[in-house]
Amino acid sequence: MKRSPLFHAALAACAGLAGCEDAAPETGAFDETPSFRVAAHQDSFGFESPYAWTASAGTISAASQHVEGQQALGLQGFGYTELTSPPMSTLVNASDELGLSIRLPQAVSWGQVQLFVSIPSLGLQNGWVDQAFLAGLPAGQFTDLTFDIPAHLMTYLTQDYSDLRFRIVINGPSTSAPYVFDNLHFRSVNTRPSCGVGVPYNLVVTGAEDFDPARLQTMLCAFYDLYPGFIGRFGSGPPTTVGMHLWEGDSYGFGWMWAGHTYYDEPGVSTASTETLIDLVAHEVAHVLQVPYLGYAPPGFIEGMATFVEQEFTNPPMEAQPYAYGMHYLNGYDHAANFYRWIDENYRVGQTPIVDSLHVQLLASTYTSQSWVDLTGHTMEELWEIFSGGAVVEAPVGVRVYEHSYNGGYGFTLGEGEYDLIDLQARAIGNDRISSIAVAPGYSVTVYEHAGFTGASATYDAETPYLDAFDDEISSLVVELD
Repeated sequence: MKRSPLFHAALAACAGLAGCEDAAPETGAFDETPSFRVAAHQDSFGFESPYAWTASAGTISAASQHVEGQQALGLQGFGYTELTSPPMSTLVNASDELGLSIRLPQAVSWGQVQLFVSIPSLGLQNGWVDQAFLAGLPAGQFTDLTFDIPAHLMTYLTQDYSDLRFRIVINGPSTSAPYVFDNLHFRSVNTRPSCGVGVPYNLVVTGAEDFDPARLQTMLCAFYDLYPGFIGRFGSGPPTTVGMHLWEGDSYGFGWMWAGHTYYDEPGVSTASTETLIDLVAHEVAHVLQVPYLGYAPPGFIEGMATFVEQEFTNPPMEAQPYAYGMHYLNGYDHAANFYRWIDENYRVGQTPIVDSLHVQLLASTYTSQSWVDLTGHTMEELWEIFSGGAVVEAPVGVRVYEHSYNGGYGFTLGEGEYDLIDLQARAIGNDRISSIAVAPGYSVTVYEHAGFTGASATYDAETPYLDAFDDEISSLVVELD
């Protein structure tokens, strides 16, 4: 399966991590966006859209008191009511303990909150979760209720579905002021350590129950230390709540971001150095600021900007390094970040950095290819040719390789010669990123599974729209003129 630009491994932070190369193949211009299960139903879990919930009795309102996000759900004028959520799709990293924040308008001597879950498509109707009691809770402040999820219900929650609903049953004294509900969440750890006190952003953590507390503390503090600065420099309506999910099982890389939530491969980060953890969190959280323009940004910019931001905030001031064979801005990561730094040093002296300027245009949907000319006087291609000294020239005829099947996506024509991994990367082809091949008459190409012309191989002498066993499995190749 191909990895999108956000199913990545933060290669800048990869040094020194055992197994990182295998877990995180380089992502270049060859990318596509797959779909997978998303854990972030934040509007529903955070009651950001309170009127999406329904009540069997009483009146729902948008409450200004809240513990996360911008608002919460107020409910008044009831003695018994059932709050039902909108339907939700499959949850990722659901843990066996749910929390719910409640604010009582006055102290009560009796009352219960009961939680049920239904997934009709799986045959689950009104599954009993747990209950909590209201007597003795303080008035005028939020209290976190805890609900333990039975094991048999966890087997449902970890399947695939699109019709999950939570039902919160409240039985208590009717009051003139509203009960307020906020932040239904899977509990795992204390997500507000001392380093986060006073930071106006919330971090929702899942999957960290068995994770090393010291490493988790490093990751949490990296978020609370860096995110406000990111927003101060790059923010425009950024999310106030971000997810940090530790992932066990099939991994999509060392770290990745999806729908405003960050994900980390738990086996990988469990052996990472402190510096690597901080760099990785910085990289993934930087992606959160890019959510509004995913799919619209220029090639290489998503990963290049994230690496640029990561380096700007976690490293001493850096200078652009000269071109080295194997670089290409379409590869993203260090290659692109270094290219942007070079542009700033040569074409943006005393001006807003190119990354900042492009980010503003992308957020406003005003970016076009002309933006590079307006900001630097050159097209992106011209800038790269100047930076690289024209080190790589596309052949007029030969074997053209493509990132997608049926000659789709980015393509590059290779003339007669041997192309090891570094040669492919210099042409923004990258590792394991070839899915179809067009062979001109009189030419043939032998592809290899590994770099250095090793591993399994196959030879093609005609157009091959789908490479079957070698789809996304090519690390070197040889083009011959028959």
